[in-house]
Amino acid sequence: MSGPRNFVADLAKAKETFSSIFAKVKSVYGDNAMSASQVYRIIALVKKGKNTKDQRPQNPKKTVKTPDIVASVANAVENNRRLNIQKLAQKTHVSFGTTHNILKRPTLADGDWFLHWDNAPVHTAAAIRLWLEEHNAQVIPHPSPTDLIWPQRTSSCFLK
Repeated sequence: MSGPRNFVADLAKAKETFSSIFAKVKSVYGDNAMSASQVYRIIALVKKGKNTKDQRPQNPKKTVKTPDIVASVANAVENNRRLNIQKLAQKTHVSFGTTHNILKRPTLADGDWFLHWDNAPVHTAAAIRLWLEEHNAQVIPHPSPTDLIWPQRTSSCFLK
């Protein structure tokens, strides 16, 4: 919004009238033009010699998920896997929400996601298996609890 504000301020400094300034703003910016009250406020600030910059706070962090931002987050994670999302967002100058979405919500279109199969009964339903087959999901099998508790042993270890 600094472009239109500067445009109005420059016209006001040139001592043009409100009606001519507003008409020029409407002709230049069309549907995206400022309202008459905004134009009037900027003209009043110029007449008083005050600052005409936009005083609204701005978020300097990037909030759009682009391939460059995804790559910078991925590089930061590869360099230090102990970073939490908040520290990672600070390091890459990306908003917390965008960083969270990059890390926690991979898009299905990318094809770079895996399902960690945890042997839960809801995941073994026919509808779930059909959906996984249709979307070519790569499944990482979860070891059964018996494999974790009792590792595979040969019969020779029990013989004396």
